[in-house]
Amino acid sequence: RQLESSNYFLLSKLSFQEGNYSNAIQYLNHSQGLLKQLGDKNRIKNNYGLYAEIYAAQNLLDSAYYYQKWFSIMKDSIFNEELANNLANVQIATVEEQSQRKIADQQEANKRTRMGMLFLASILLLSIALIVVIFKNNARMQKVNKQLNESRNEIQEQKEDLEKKNNQLAEAHNTIQRQNH
Repeated sequence: RQLESSNYFLLSKLSFQEGNYSNAIQYLNHSQGLLKQLGDKNRIKNNYGLYAEIYAAQNLLDSAYYYQKWFSIMKDSIFNEELANNLANVQIATVEEQSQRKIADQQEANKRTRMGMLFLASILLLSIALIVVIFKNNARMQKVNKQLNESRNEIQEQKEDLEKKNNQLAEAHNTIQRQNH
């Protein structure tokens, strides 16, 4: 039907150029009928433009004005539709870009969170290792202190025993000296 409507449009244009206005209008009517069924606004607009030219060539200015007005309306309508489509595409692109940016920001935040978690986990592991080392060192120090206390007590006992023996020796020495005198 599109091809058929295009053929009628071209036949109408040829008839118009040959000056056969009635055939031009007849072909254009066939083309317009097919295009209205198809809903092809761009070609309908072109037909209105040709209608305006044909009627202007015949000095039927009211009809020429009527079709020129419809040509302008269709042109504006198509322009507005294209503009709306372009605007919608821009809005979609903007939303997609914002979504991509949001996703990238979220991924960056997740990455920072993971790095923070790893940092905290490493600090926790180091803290646990330090606590284990401190407890082992403390246990070893307590063991050493216990051994030192036992050794000190033993040395104290030996010292006291030596002092006792020294006192006994001193008494024995005094007794021998008294006996020698």
